[in-house]
Amino acid sequence: MPKINKLRTMLGVNDPDETIAFYENVLGFKCIAKMGHEEGGKPFWFELHRDDVDLMFTWSEPHEHEPGEEHSHDPALSGALYLNVDDADALYAEAKANGGKFDQQPTTQPYGMRDFTIEDPNGYLLIFGSPASES
Repeated sequence: MPKINKLRTMLGVNDPDETIAFYENVLGFKCIAKMGHEEGGKPFWFELHRDDVDLMFTWSEPHEHEPGEEHSHDPALSGALYLNVDDADALYAEAKANGGKFDQQPTTQPYGMRDFTIEDPNGYLLIFGSPASES
């Protein structure tokens, strides 16, 4: 049976520059690739990386739709992205020192994880969790 190796998201954004700044400055990601940013324009695709995680994002310049064409440019995700980390408390402290504003501080959950939540500039809910320590 073929092996699925890795999940890489592809999420829409409102503002590429604001999104890149948030992930780099607050969460410690690095922008490793961009497309469409030539001549000072905003990138229509970019990839952010930290440790074993790659996140890809897309942006479409708002435009008038052709007759009969309907779609939203608003970013949408009906759930959350849950990222496992080795130490949720340490990552929370790092992100807080970098100006992060959180929906939930690190909390030990009944399902055995200690996690916190933060919302990115596009409204995506990010949950970072590590196994709760046995005390």
